[in-house]
Amino acid sequence: MMYDNYAMSPIVLQSLAGKIPRLLNSGTVFGFTRETSILQPNAITATLQDSLTGDWRNATSNWSGSRFSAVREYQYANERLSSVVTTSPVVLTRCAPAQNVSAGQVEINFPVKTWVTHTLSRSETGSTQWQDNQMPFNITISDRNISNNLQFEWIALPTKQFGPVSGGILLYFPEKALNTSWAVVPCSISASWFSGEVTSDSLTNEAAWSFTEPSKSLARIRTDLDASSAEAHKYRRLITIREGWIQSLTPSAPCEDCINQSKPLTILERLFSDVGLSTVFDDMRAQGQSRWNDSTKTCVLQRPDPTDTDVDRWNRGDCGNGGKHMLLEFILASIFANGLSRYGSHRAFDLSSVNSSNSPFRWELKTLPKASNYYASLLSNKPRHNAILPAPANSGYVELRMRVQVVGYAWYASSFSDYLATAVVVTYMLVAFAHTVWVLKKGVTSSSWDTVTELLALALQSPVPDALRGSGAGIERLVTYKRLIRLRAIREEGEERLVMLIDGEEKYLKGGEELEQAPGMRYRSVEVNSEYS
Repeated sequence: MMYDNYAMSPIVLQSLAGKIPRLLNSGTVFGFTRETSILQPNAITATLQDSLTGDWRNATSNWSGSRFSAVREYQYANERLSSVVTTSPVVLTRCAPAQNVSAGQVEINFPVKTWVTHTLSRSETGSTQWQDNQMPFNITISDRNISNNLQFEWIALPTKQFGPVSGGILLYFPEKALNTSWAVVPCSISASWFSGEVTSDSLTNEAAWSFTEPSKSLARIRTDLDASSAEAHKYRRLITIREGWIQSLTPSAPCEDCINQSKPLTILERLFSDVGLSTVFDDMRAQGQSRWNDSTKTCVLQRPDPTDTDVDRWNRGDCGNGGKHMLLEFILASIFANGLSRYGSHRAFDLSSVNSSNSPFRWELKTLPKASNYYASLLSNKPRHNAILPAPANSGYVELRMRVQVVGYAWYASSFSDYLATAVVVTYMLVAFAHTVWVLKKGVTSSSWDTVTELLALALQSPVPDALRGSGAGIERLVTYKRLIRLRAIREEGEERLVMLIDGEEKYLKGGEELEQAPGMRYRSVEVNSEYS
């Protein structure tokens, strides 16, 4: 099952049977100009990693706490990352334009990878790339029967002539009547084992296993696949594909319409039919195609041209007509990458012989006995690998080391400075806690004296002091507190007096009474060193 993917960035494959975990594919699609590439993680490595990562998940999730420092650091783990350095398949597919062929010995122009020289860096100048030109290859075409589906034939291409390719595929267009010639699409496939890491991160990448090369992007991986230097062989190994493996990769699909089919469809042919490639020719013949109009500078849907052949319709790449070409390359690259990724998986999932101890297909890695302290030992500082997970008896296995990283929040004191820092923090917490309890109990705190308003409120609620009697003034209501009173000087009856103005200068206090301001009465500021009655 392949999930949503646009221009190969990226896709997720999931086994409907649940035997293989989710795999994240990456790649690129370029259509007529360059090849399509698919990179898929090694399914067998990912399957075993998924099982062992589940053990780590159980060990960290079920841990209930301990006073021992050996396992305390894993207490708050919320993510587990694992990776294994292994080899995974990279498949590059390039299809040439369609051609007309007849029965007998014919020449088919397959895409070829030829050497070119262009600068990649200061120290590396040699590489290969798919060229626009094709190279002819002689093959024998037999008479074709009437077929409603796209059919294919595997062609073994010599690497000396076509460069680092694994083989070729010849695709036959559906024919509704017996003809003397047929339209075919030749494709070349280059597959390699590439060294990198199969990693898992449940928080990203669709919770699927992905393939990464820490220091290389996908574009750089493609360059390494094409490089001619001896250094490139450290990263990739070309895969030679034989016809017998193709037959195993694409067995016969379940027959849904056996009466109208001369022979059952293969898995690949069935896939071509399901995505609509087998009926695209009928649509082109009946509905026409969009073509570029020079006068309007737009794409216009035109009626079918009776003079056009299937080859003409397929090779027309303007106005989005090249999408079917990219879809064809994408399907071929995905099928081959998925098959190579699962190479050897029959030894893991052969249920008919897995119970036999003498079976050569018994996959011991899934049935290894685990020690009683297996989960506890996983979190130990020095786990005894041979004791908790013994090596298989069969010496034909290759050892791969898995790195597991547990991410979370924790502390782990290992030296005197750690304990000293912890003691300071704990002491501060105790003092802060004690102060909080005292404030809540006494209701007194210095933080209430930060502003003038808080200081006045504190004074109003305080008892009358002995040194300044009457300073409290007996104010009990907020309305009284809000009244604005000013102290001013006036001359009245020849004497200097002090008066208190209430709410501005409209009234003043005299003898405890509020009097209206007399006409012509003027207020002056209180002067220093002056006597007032």
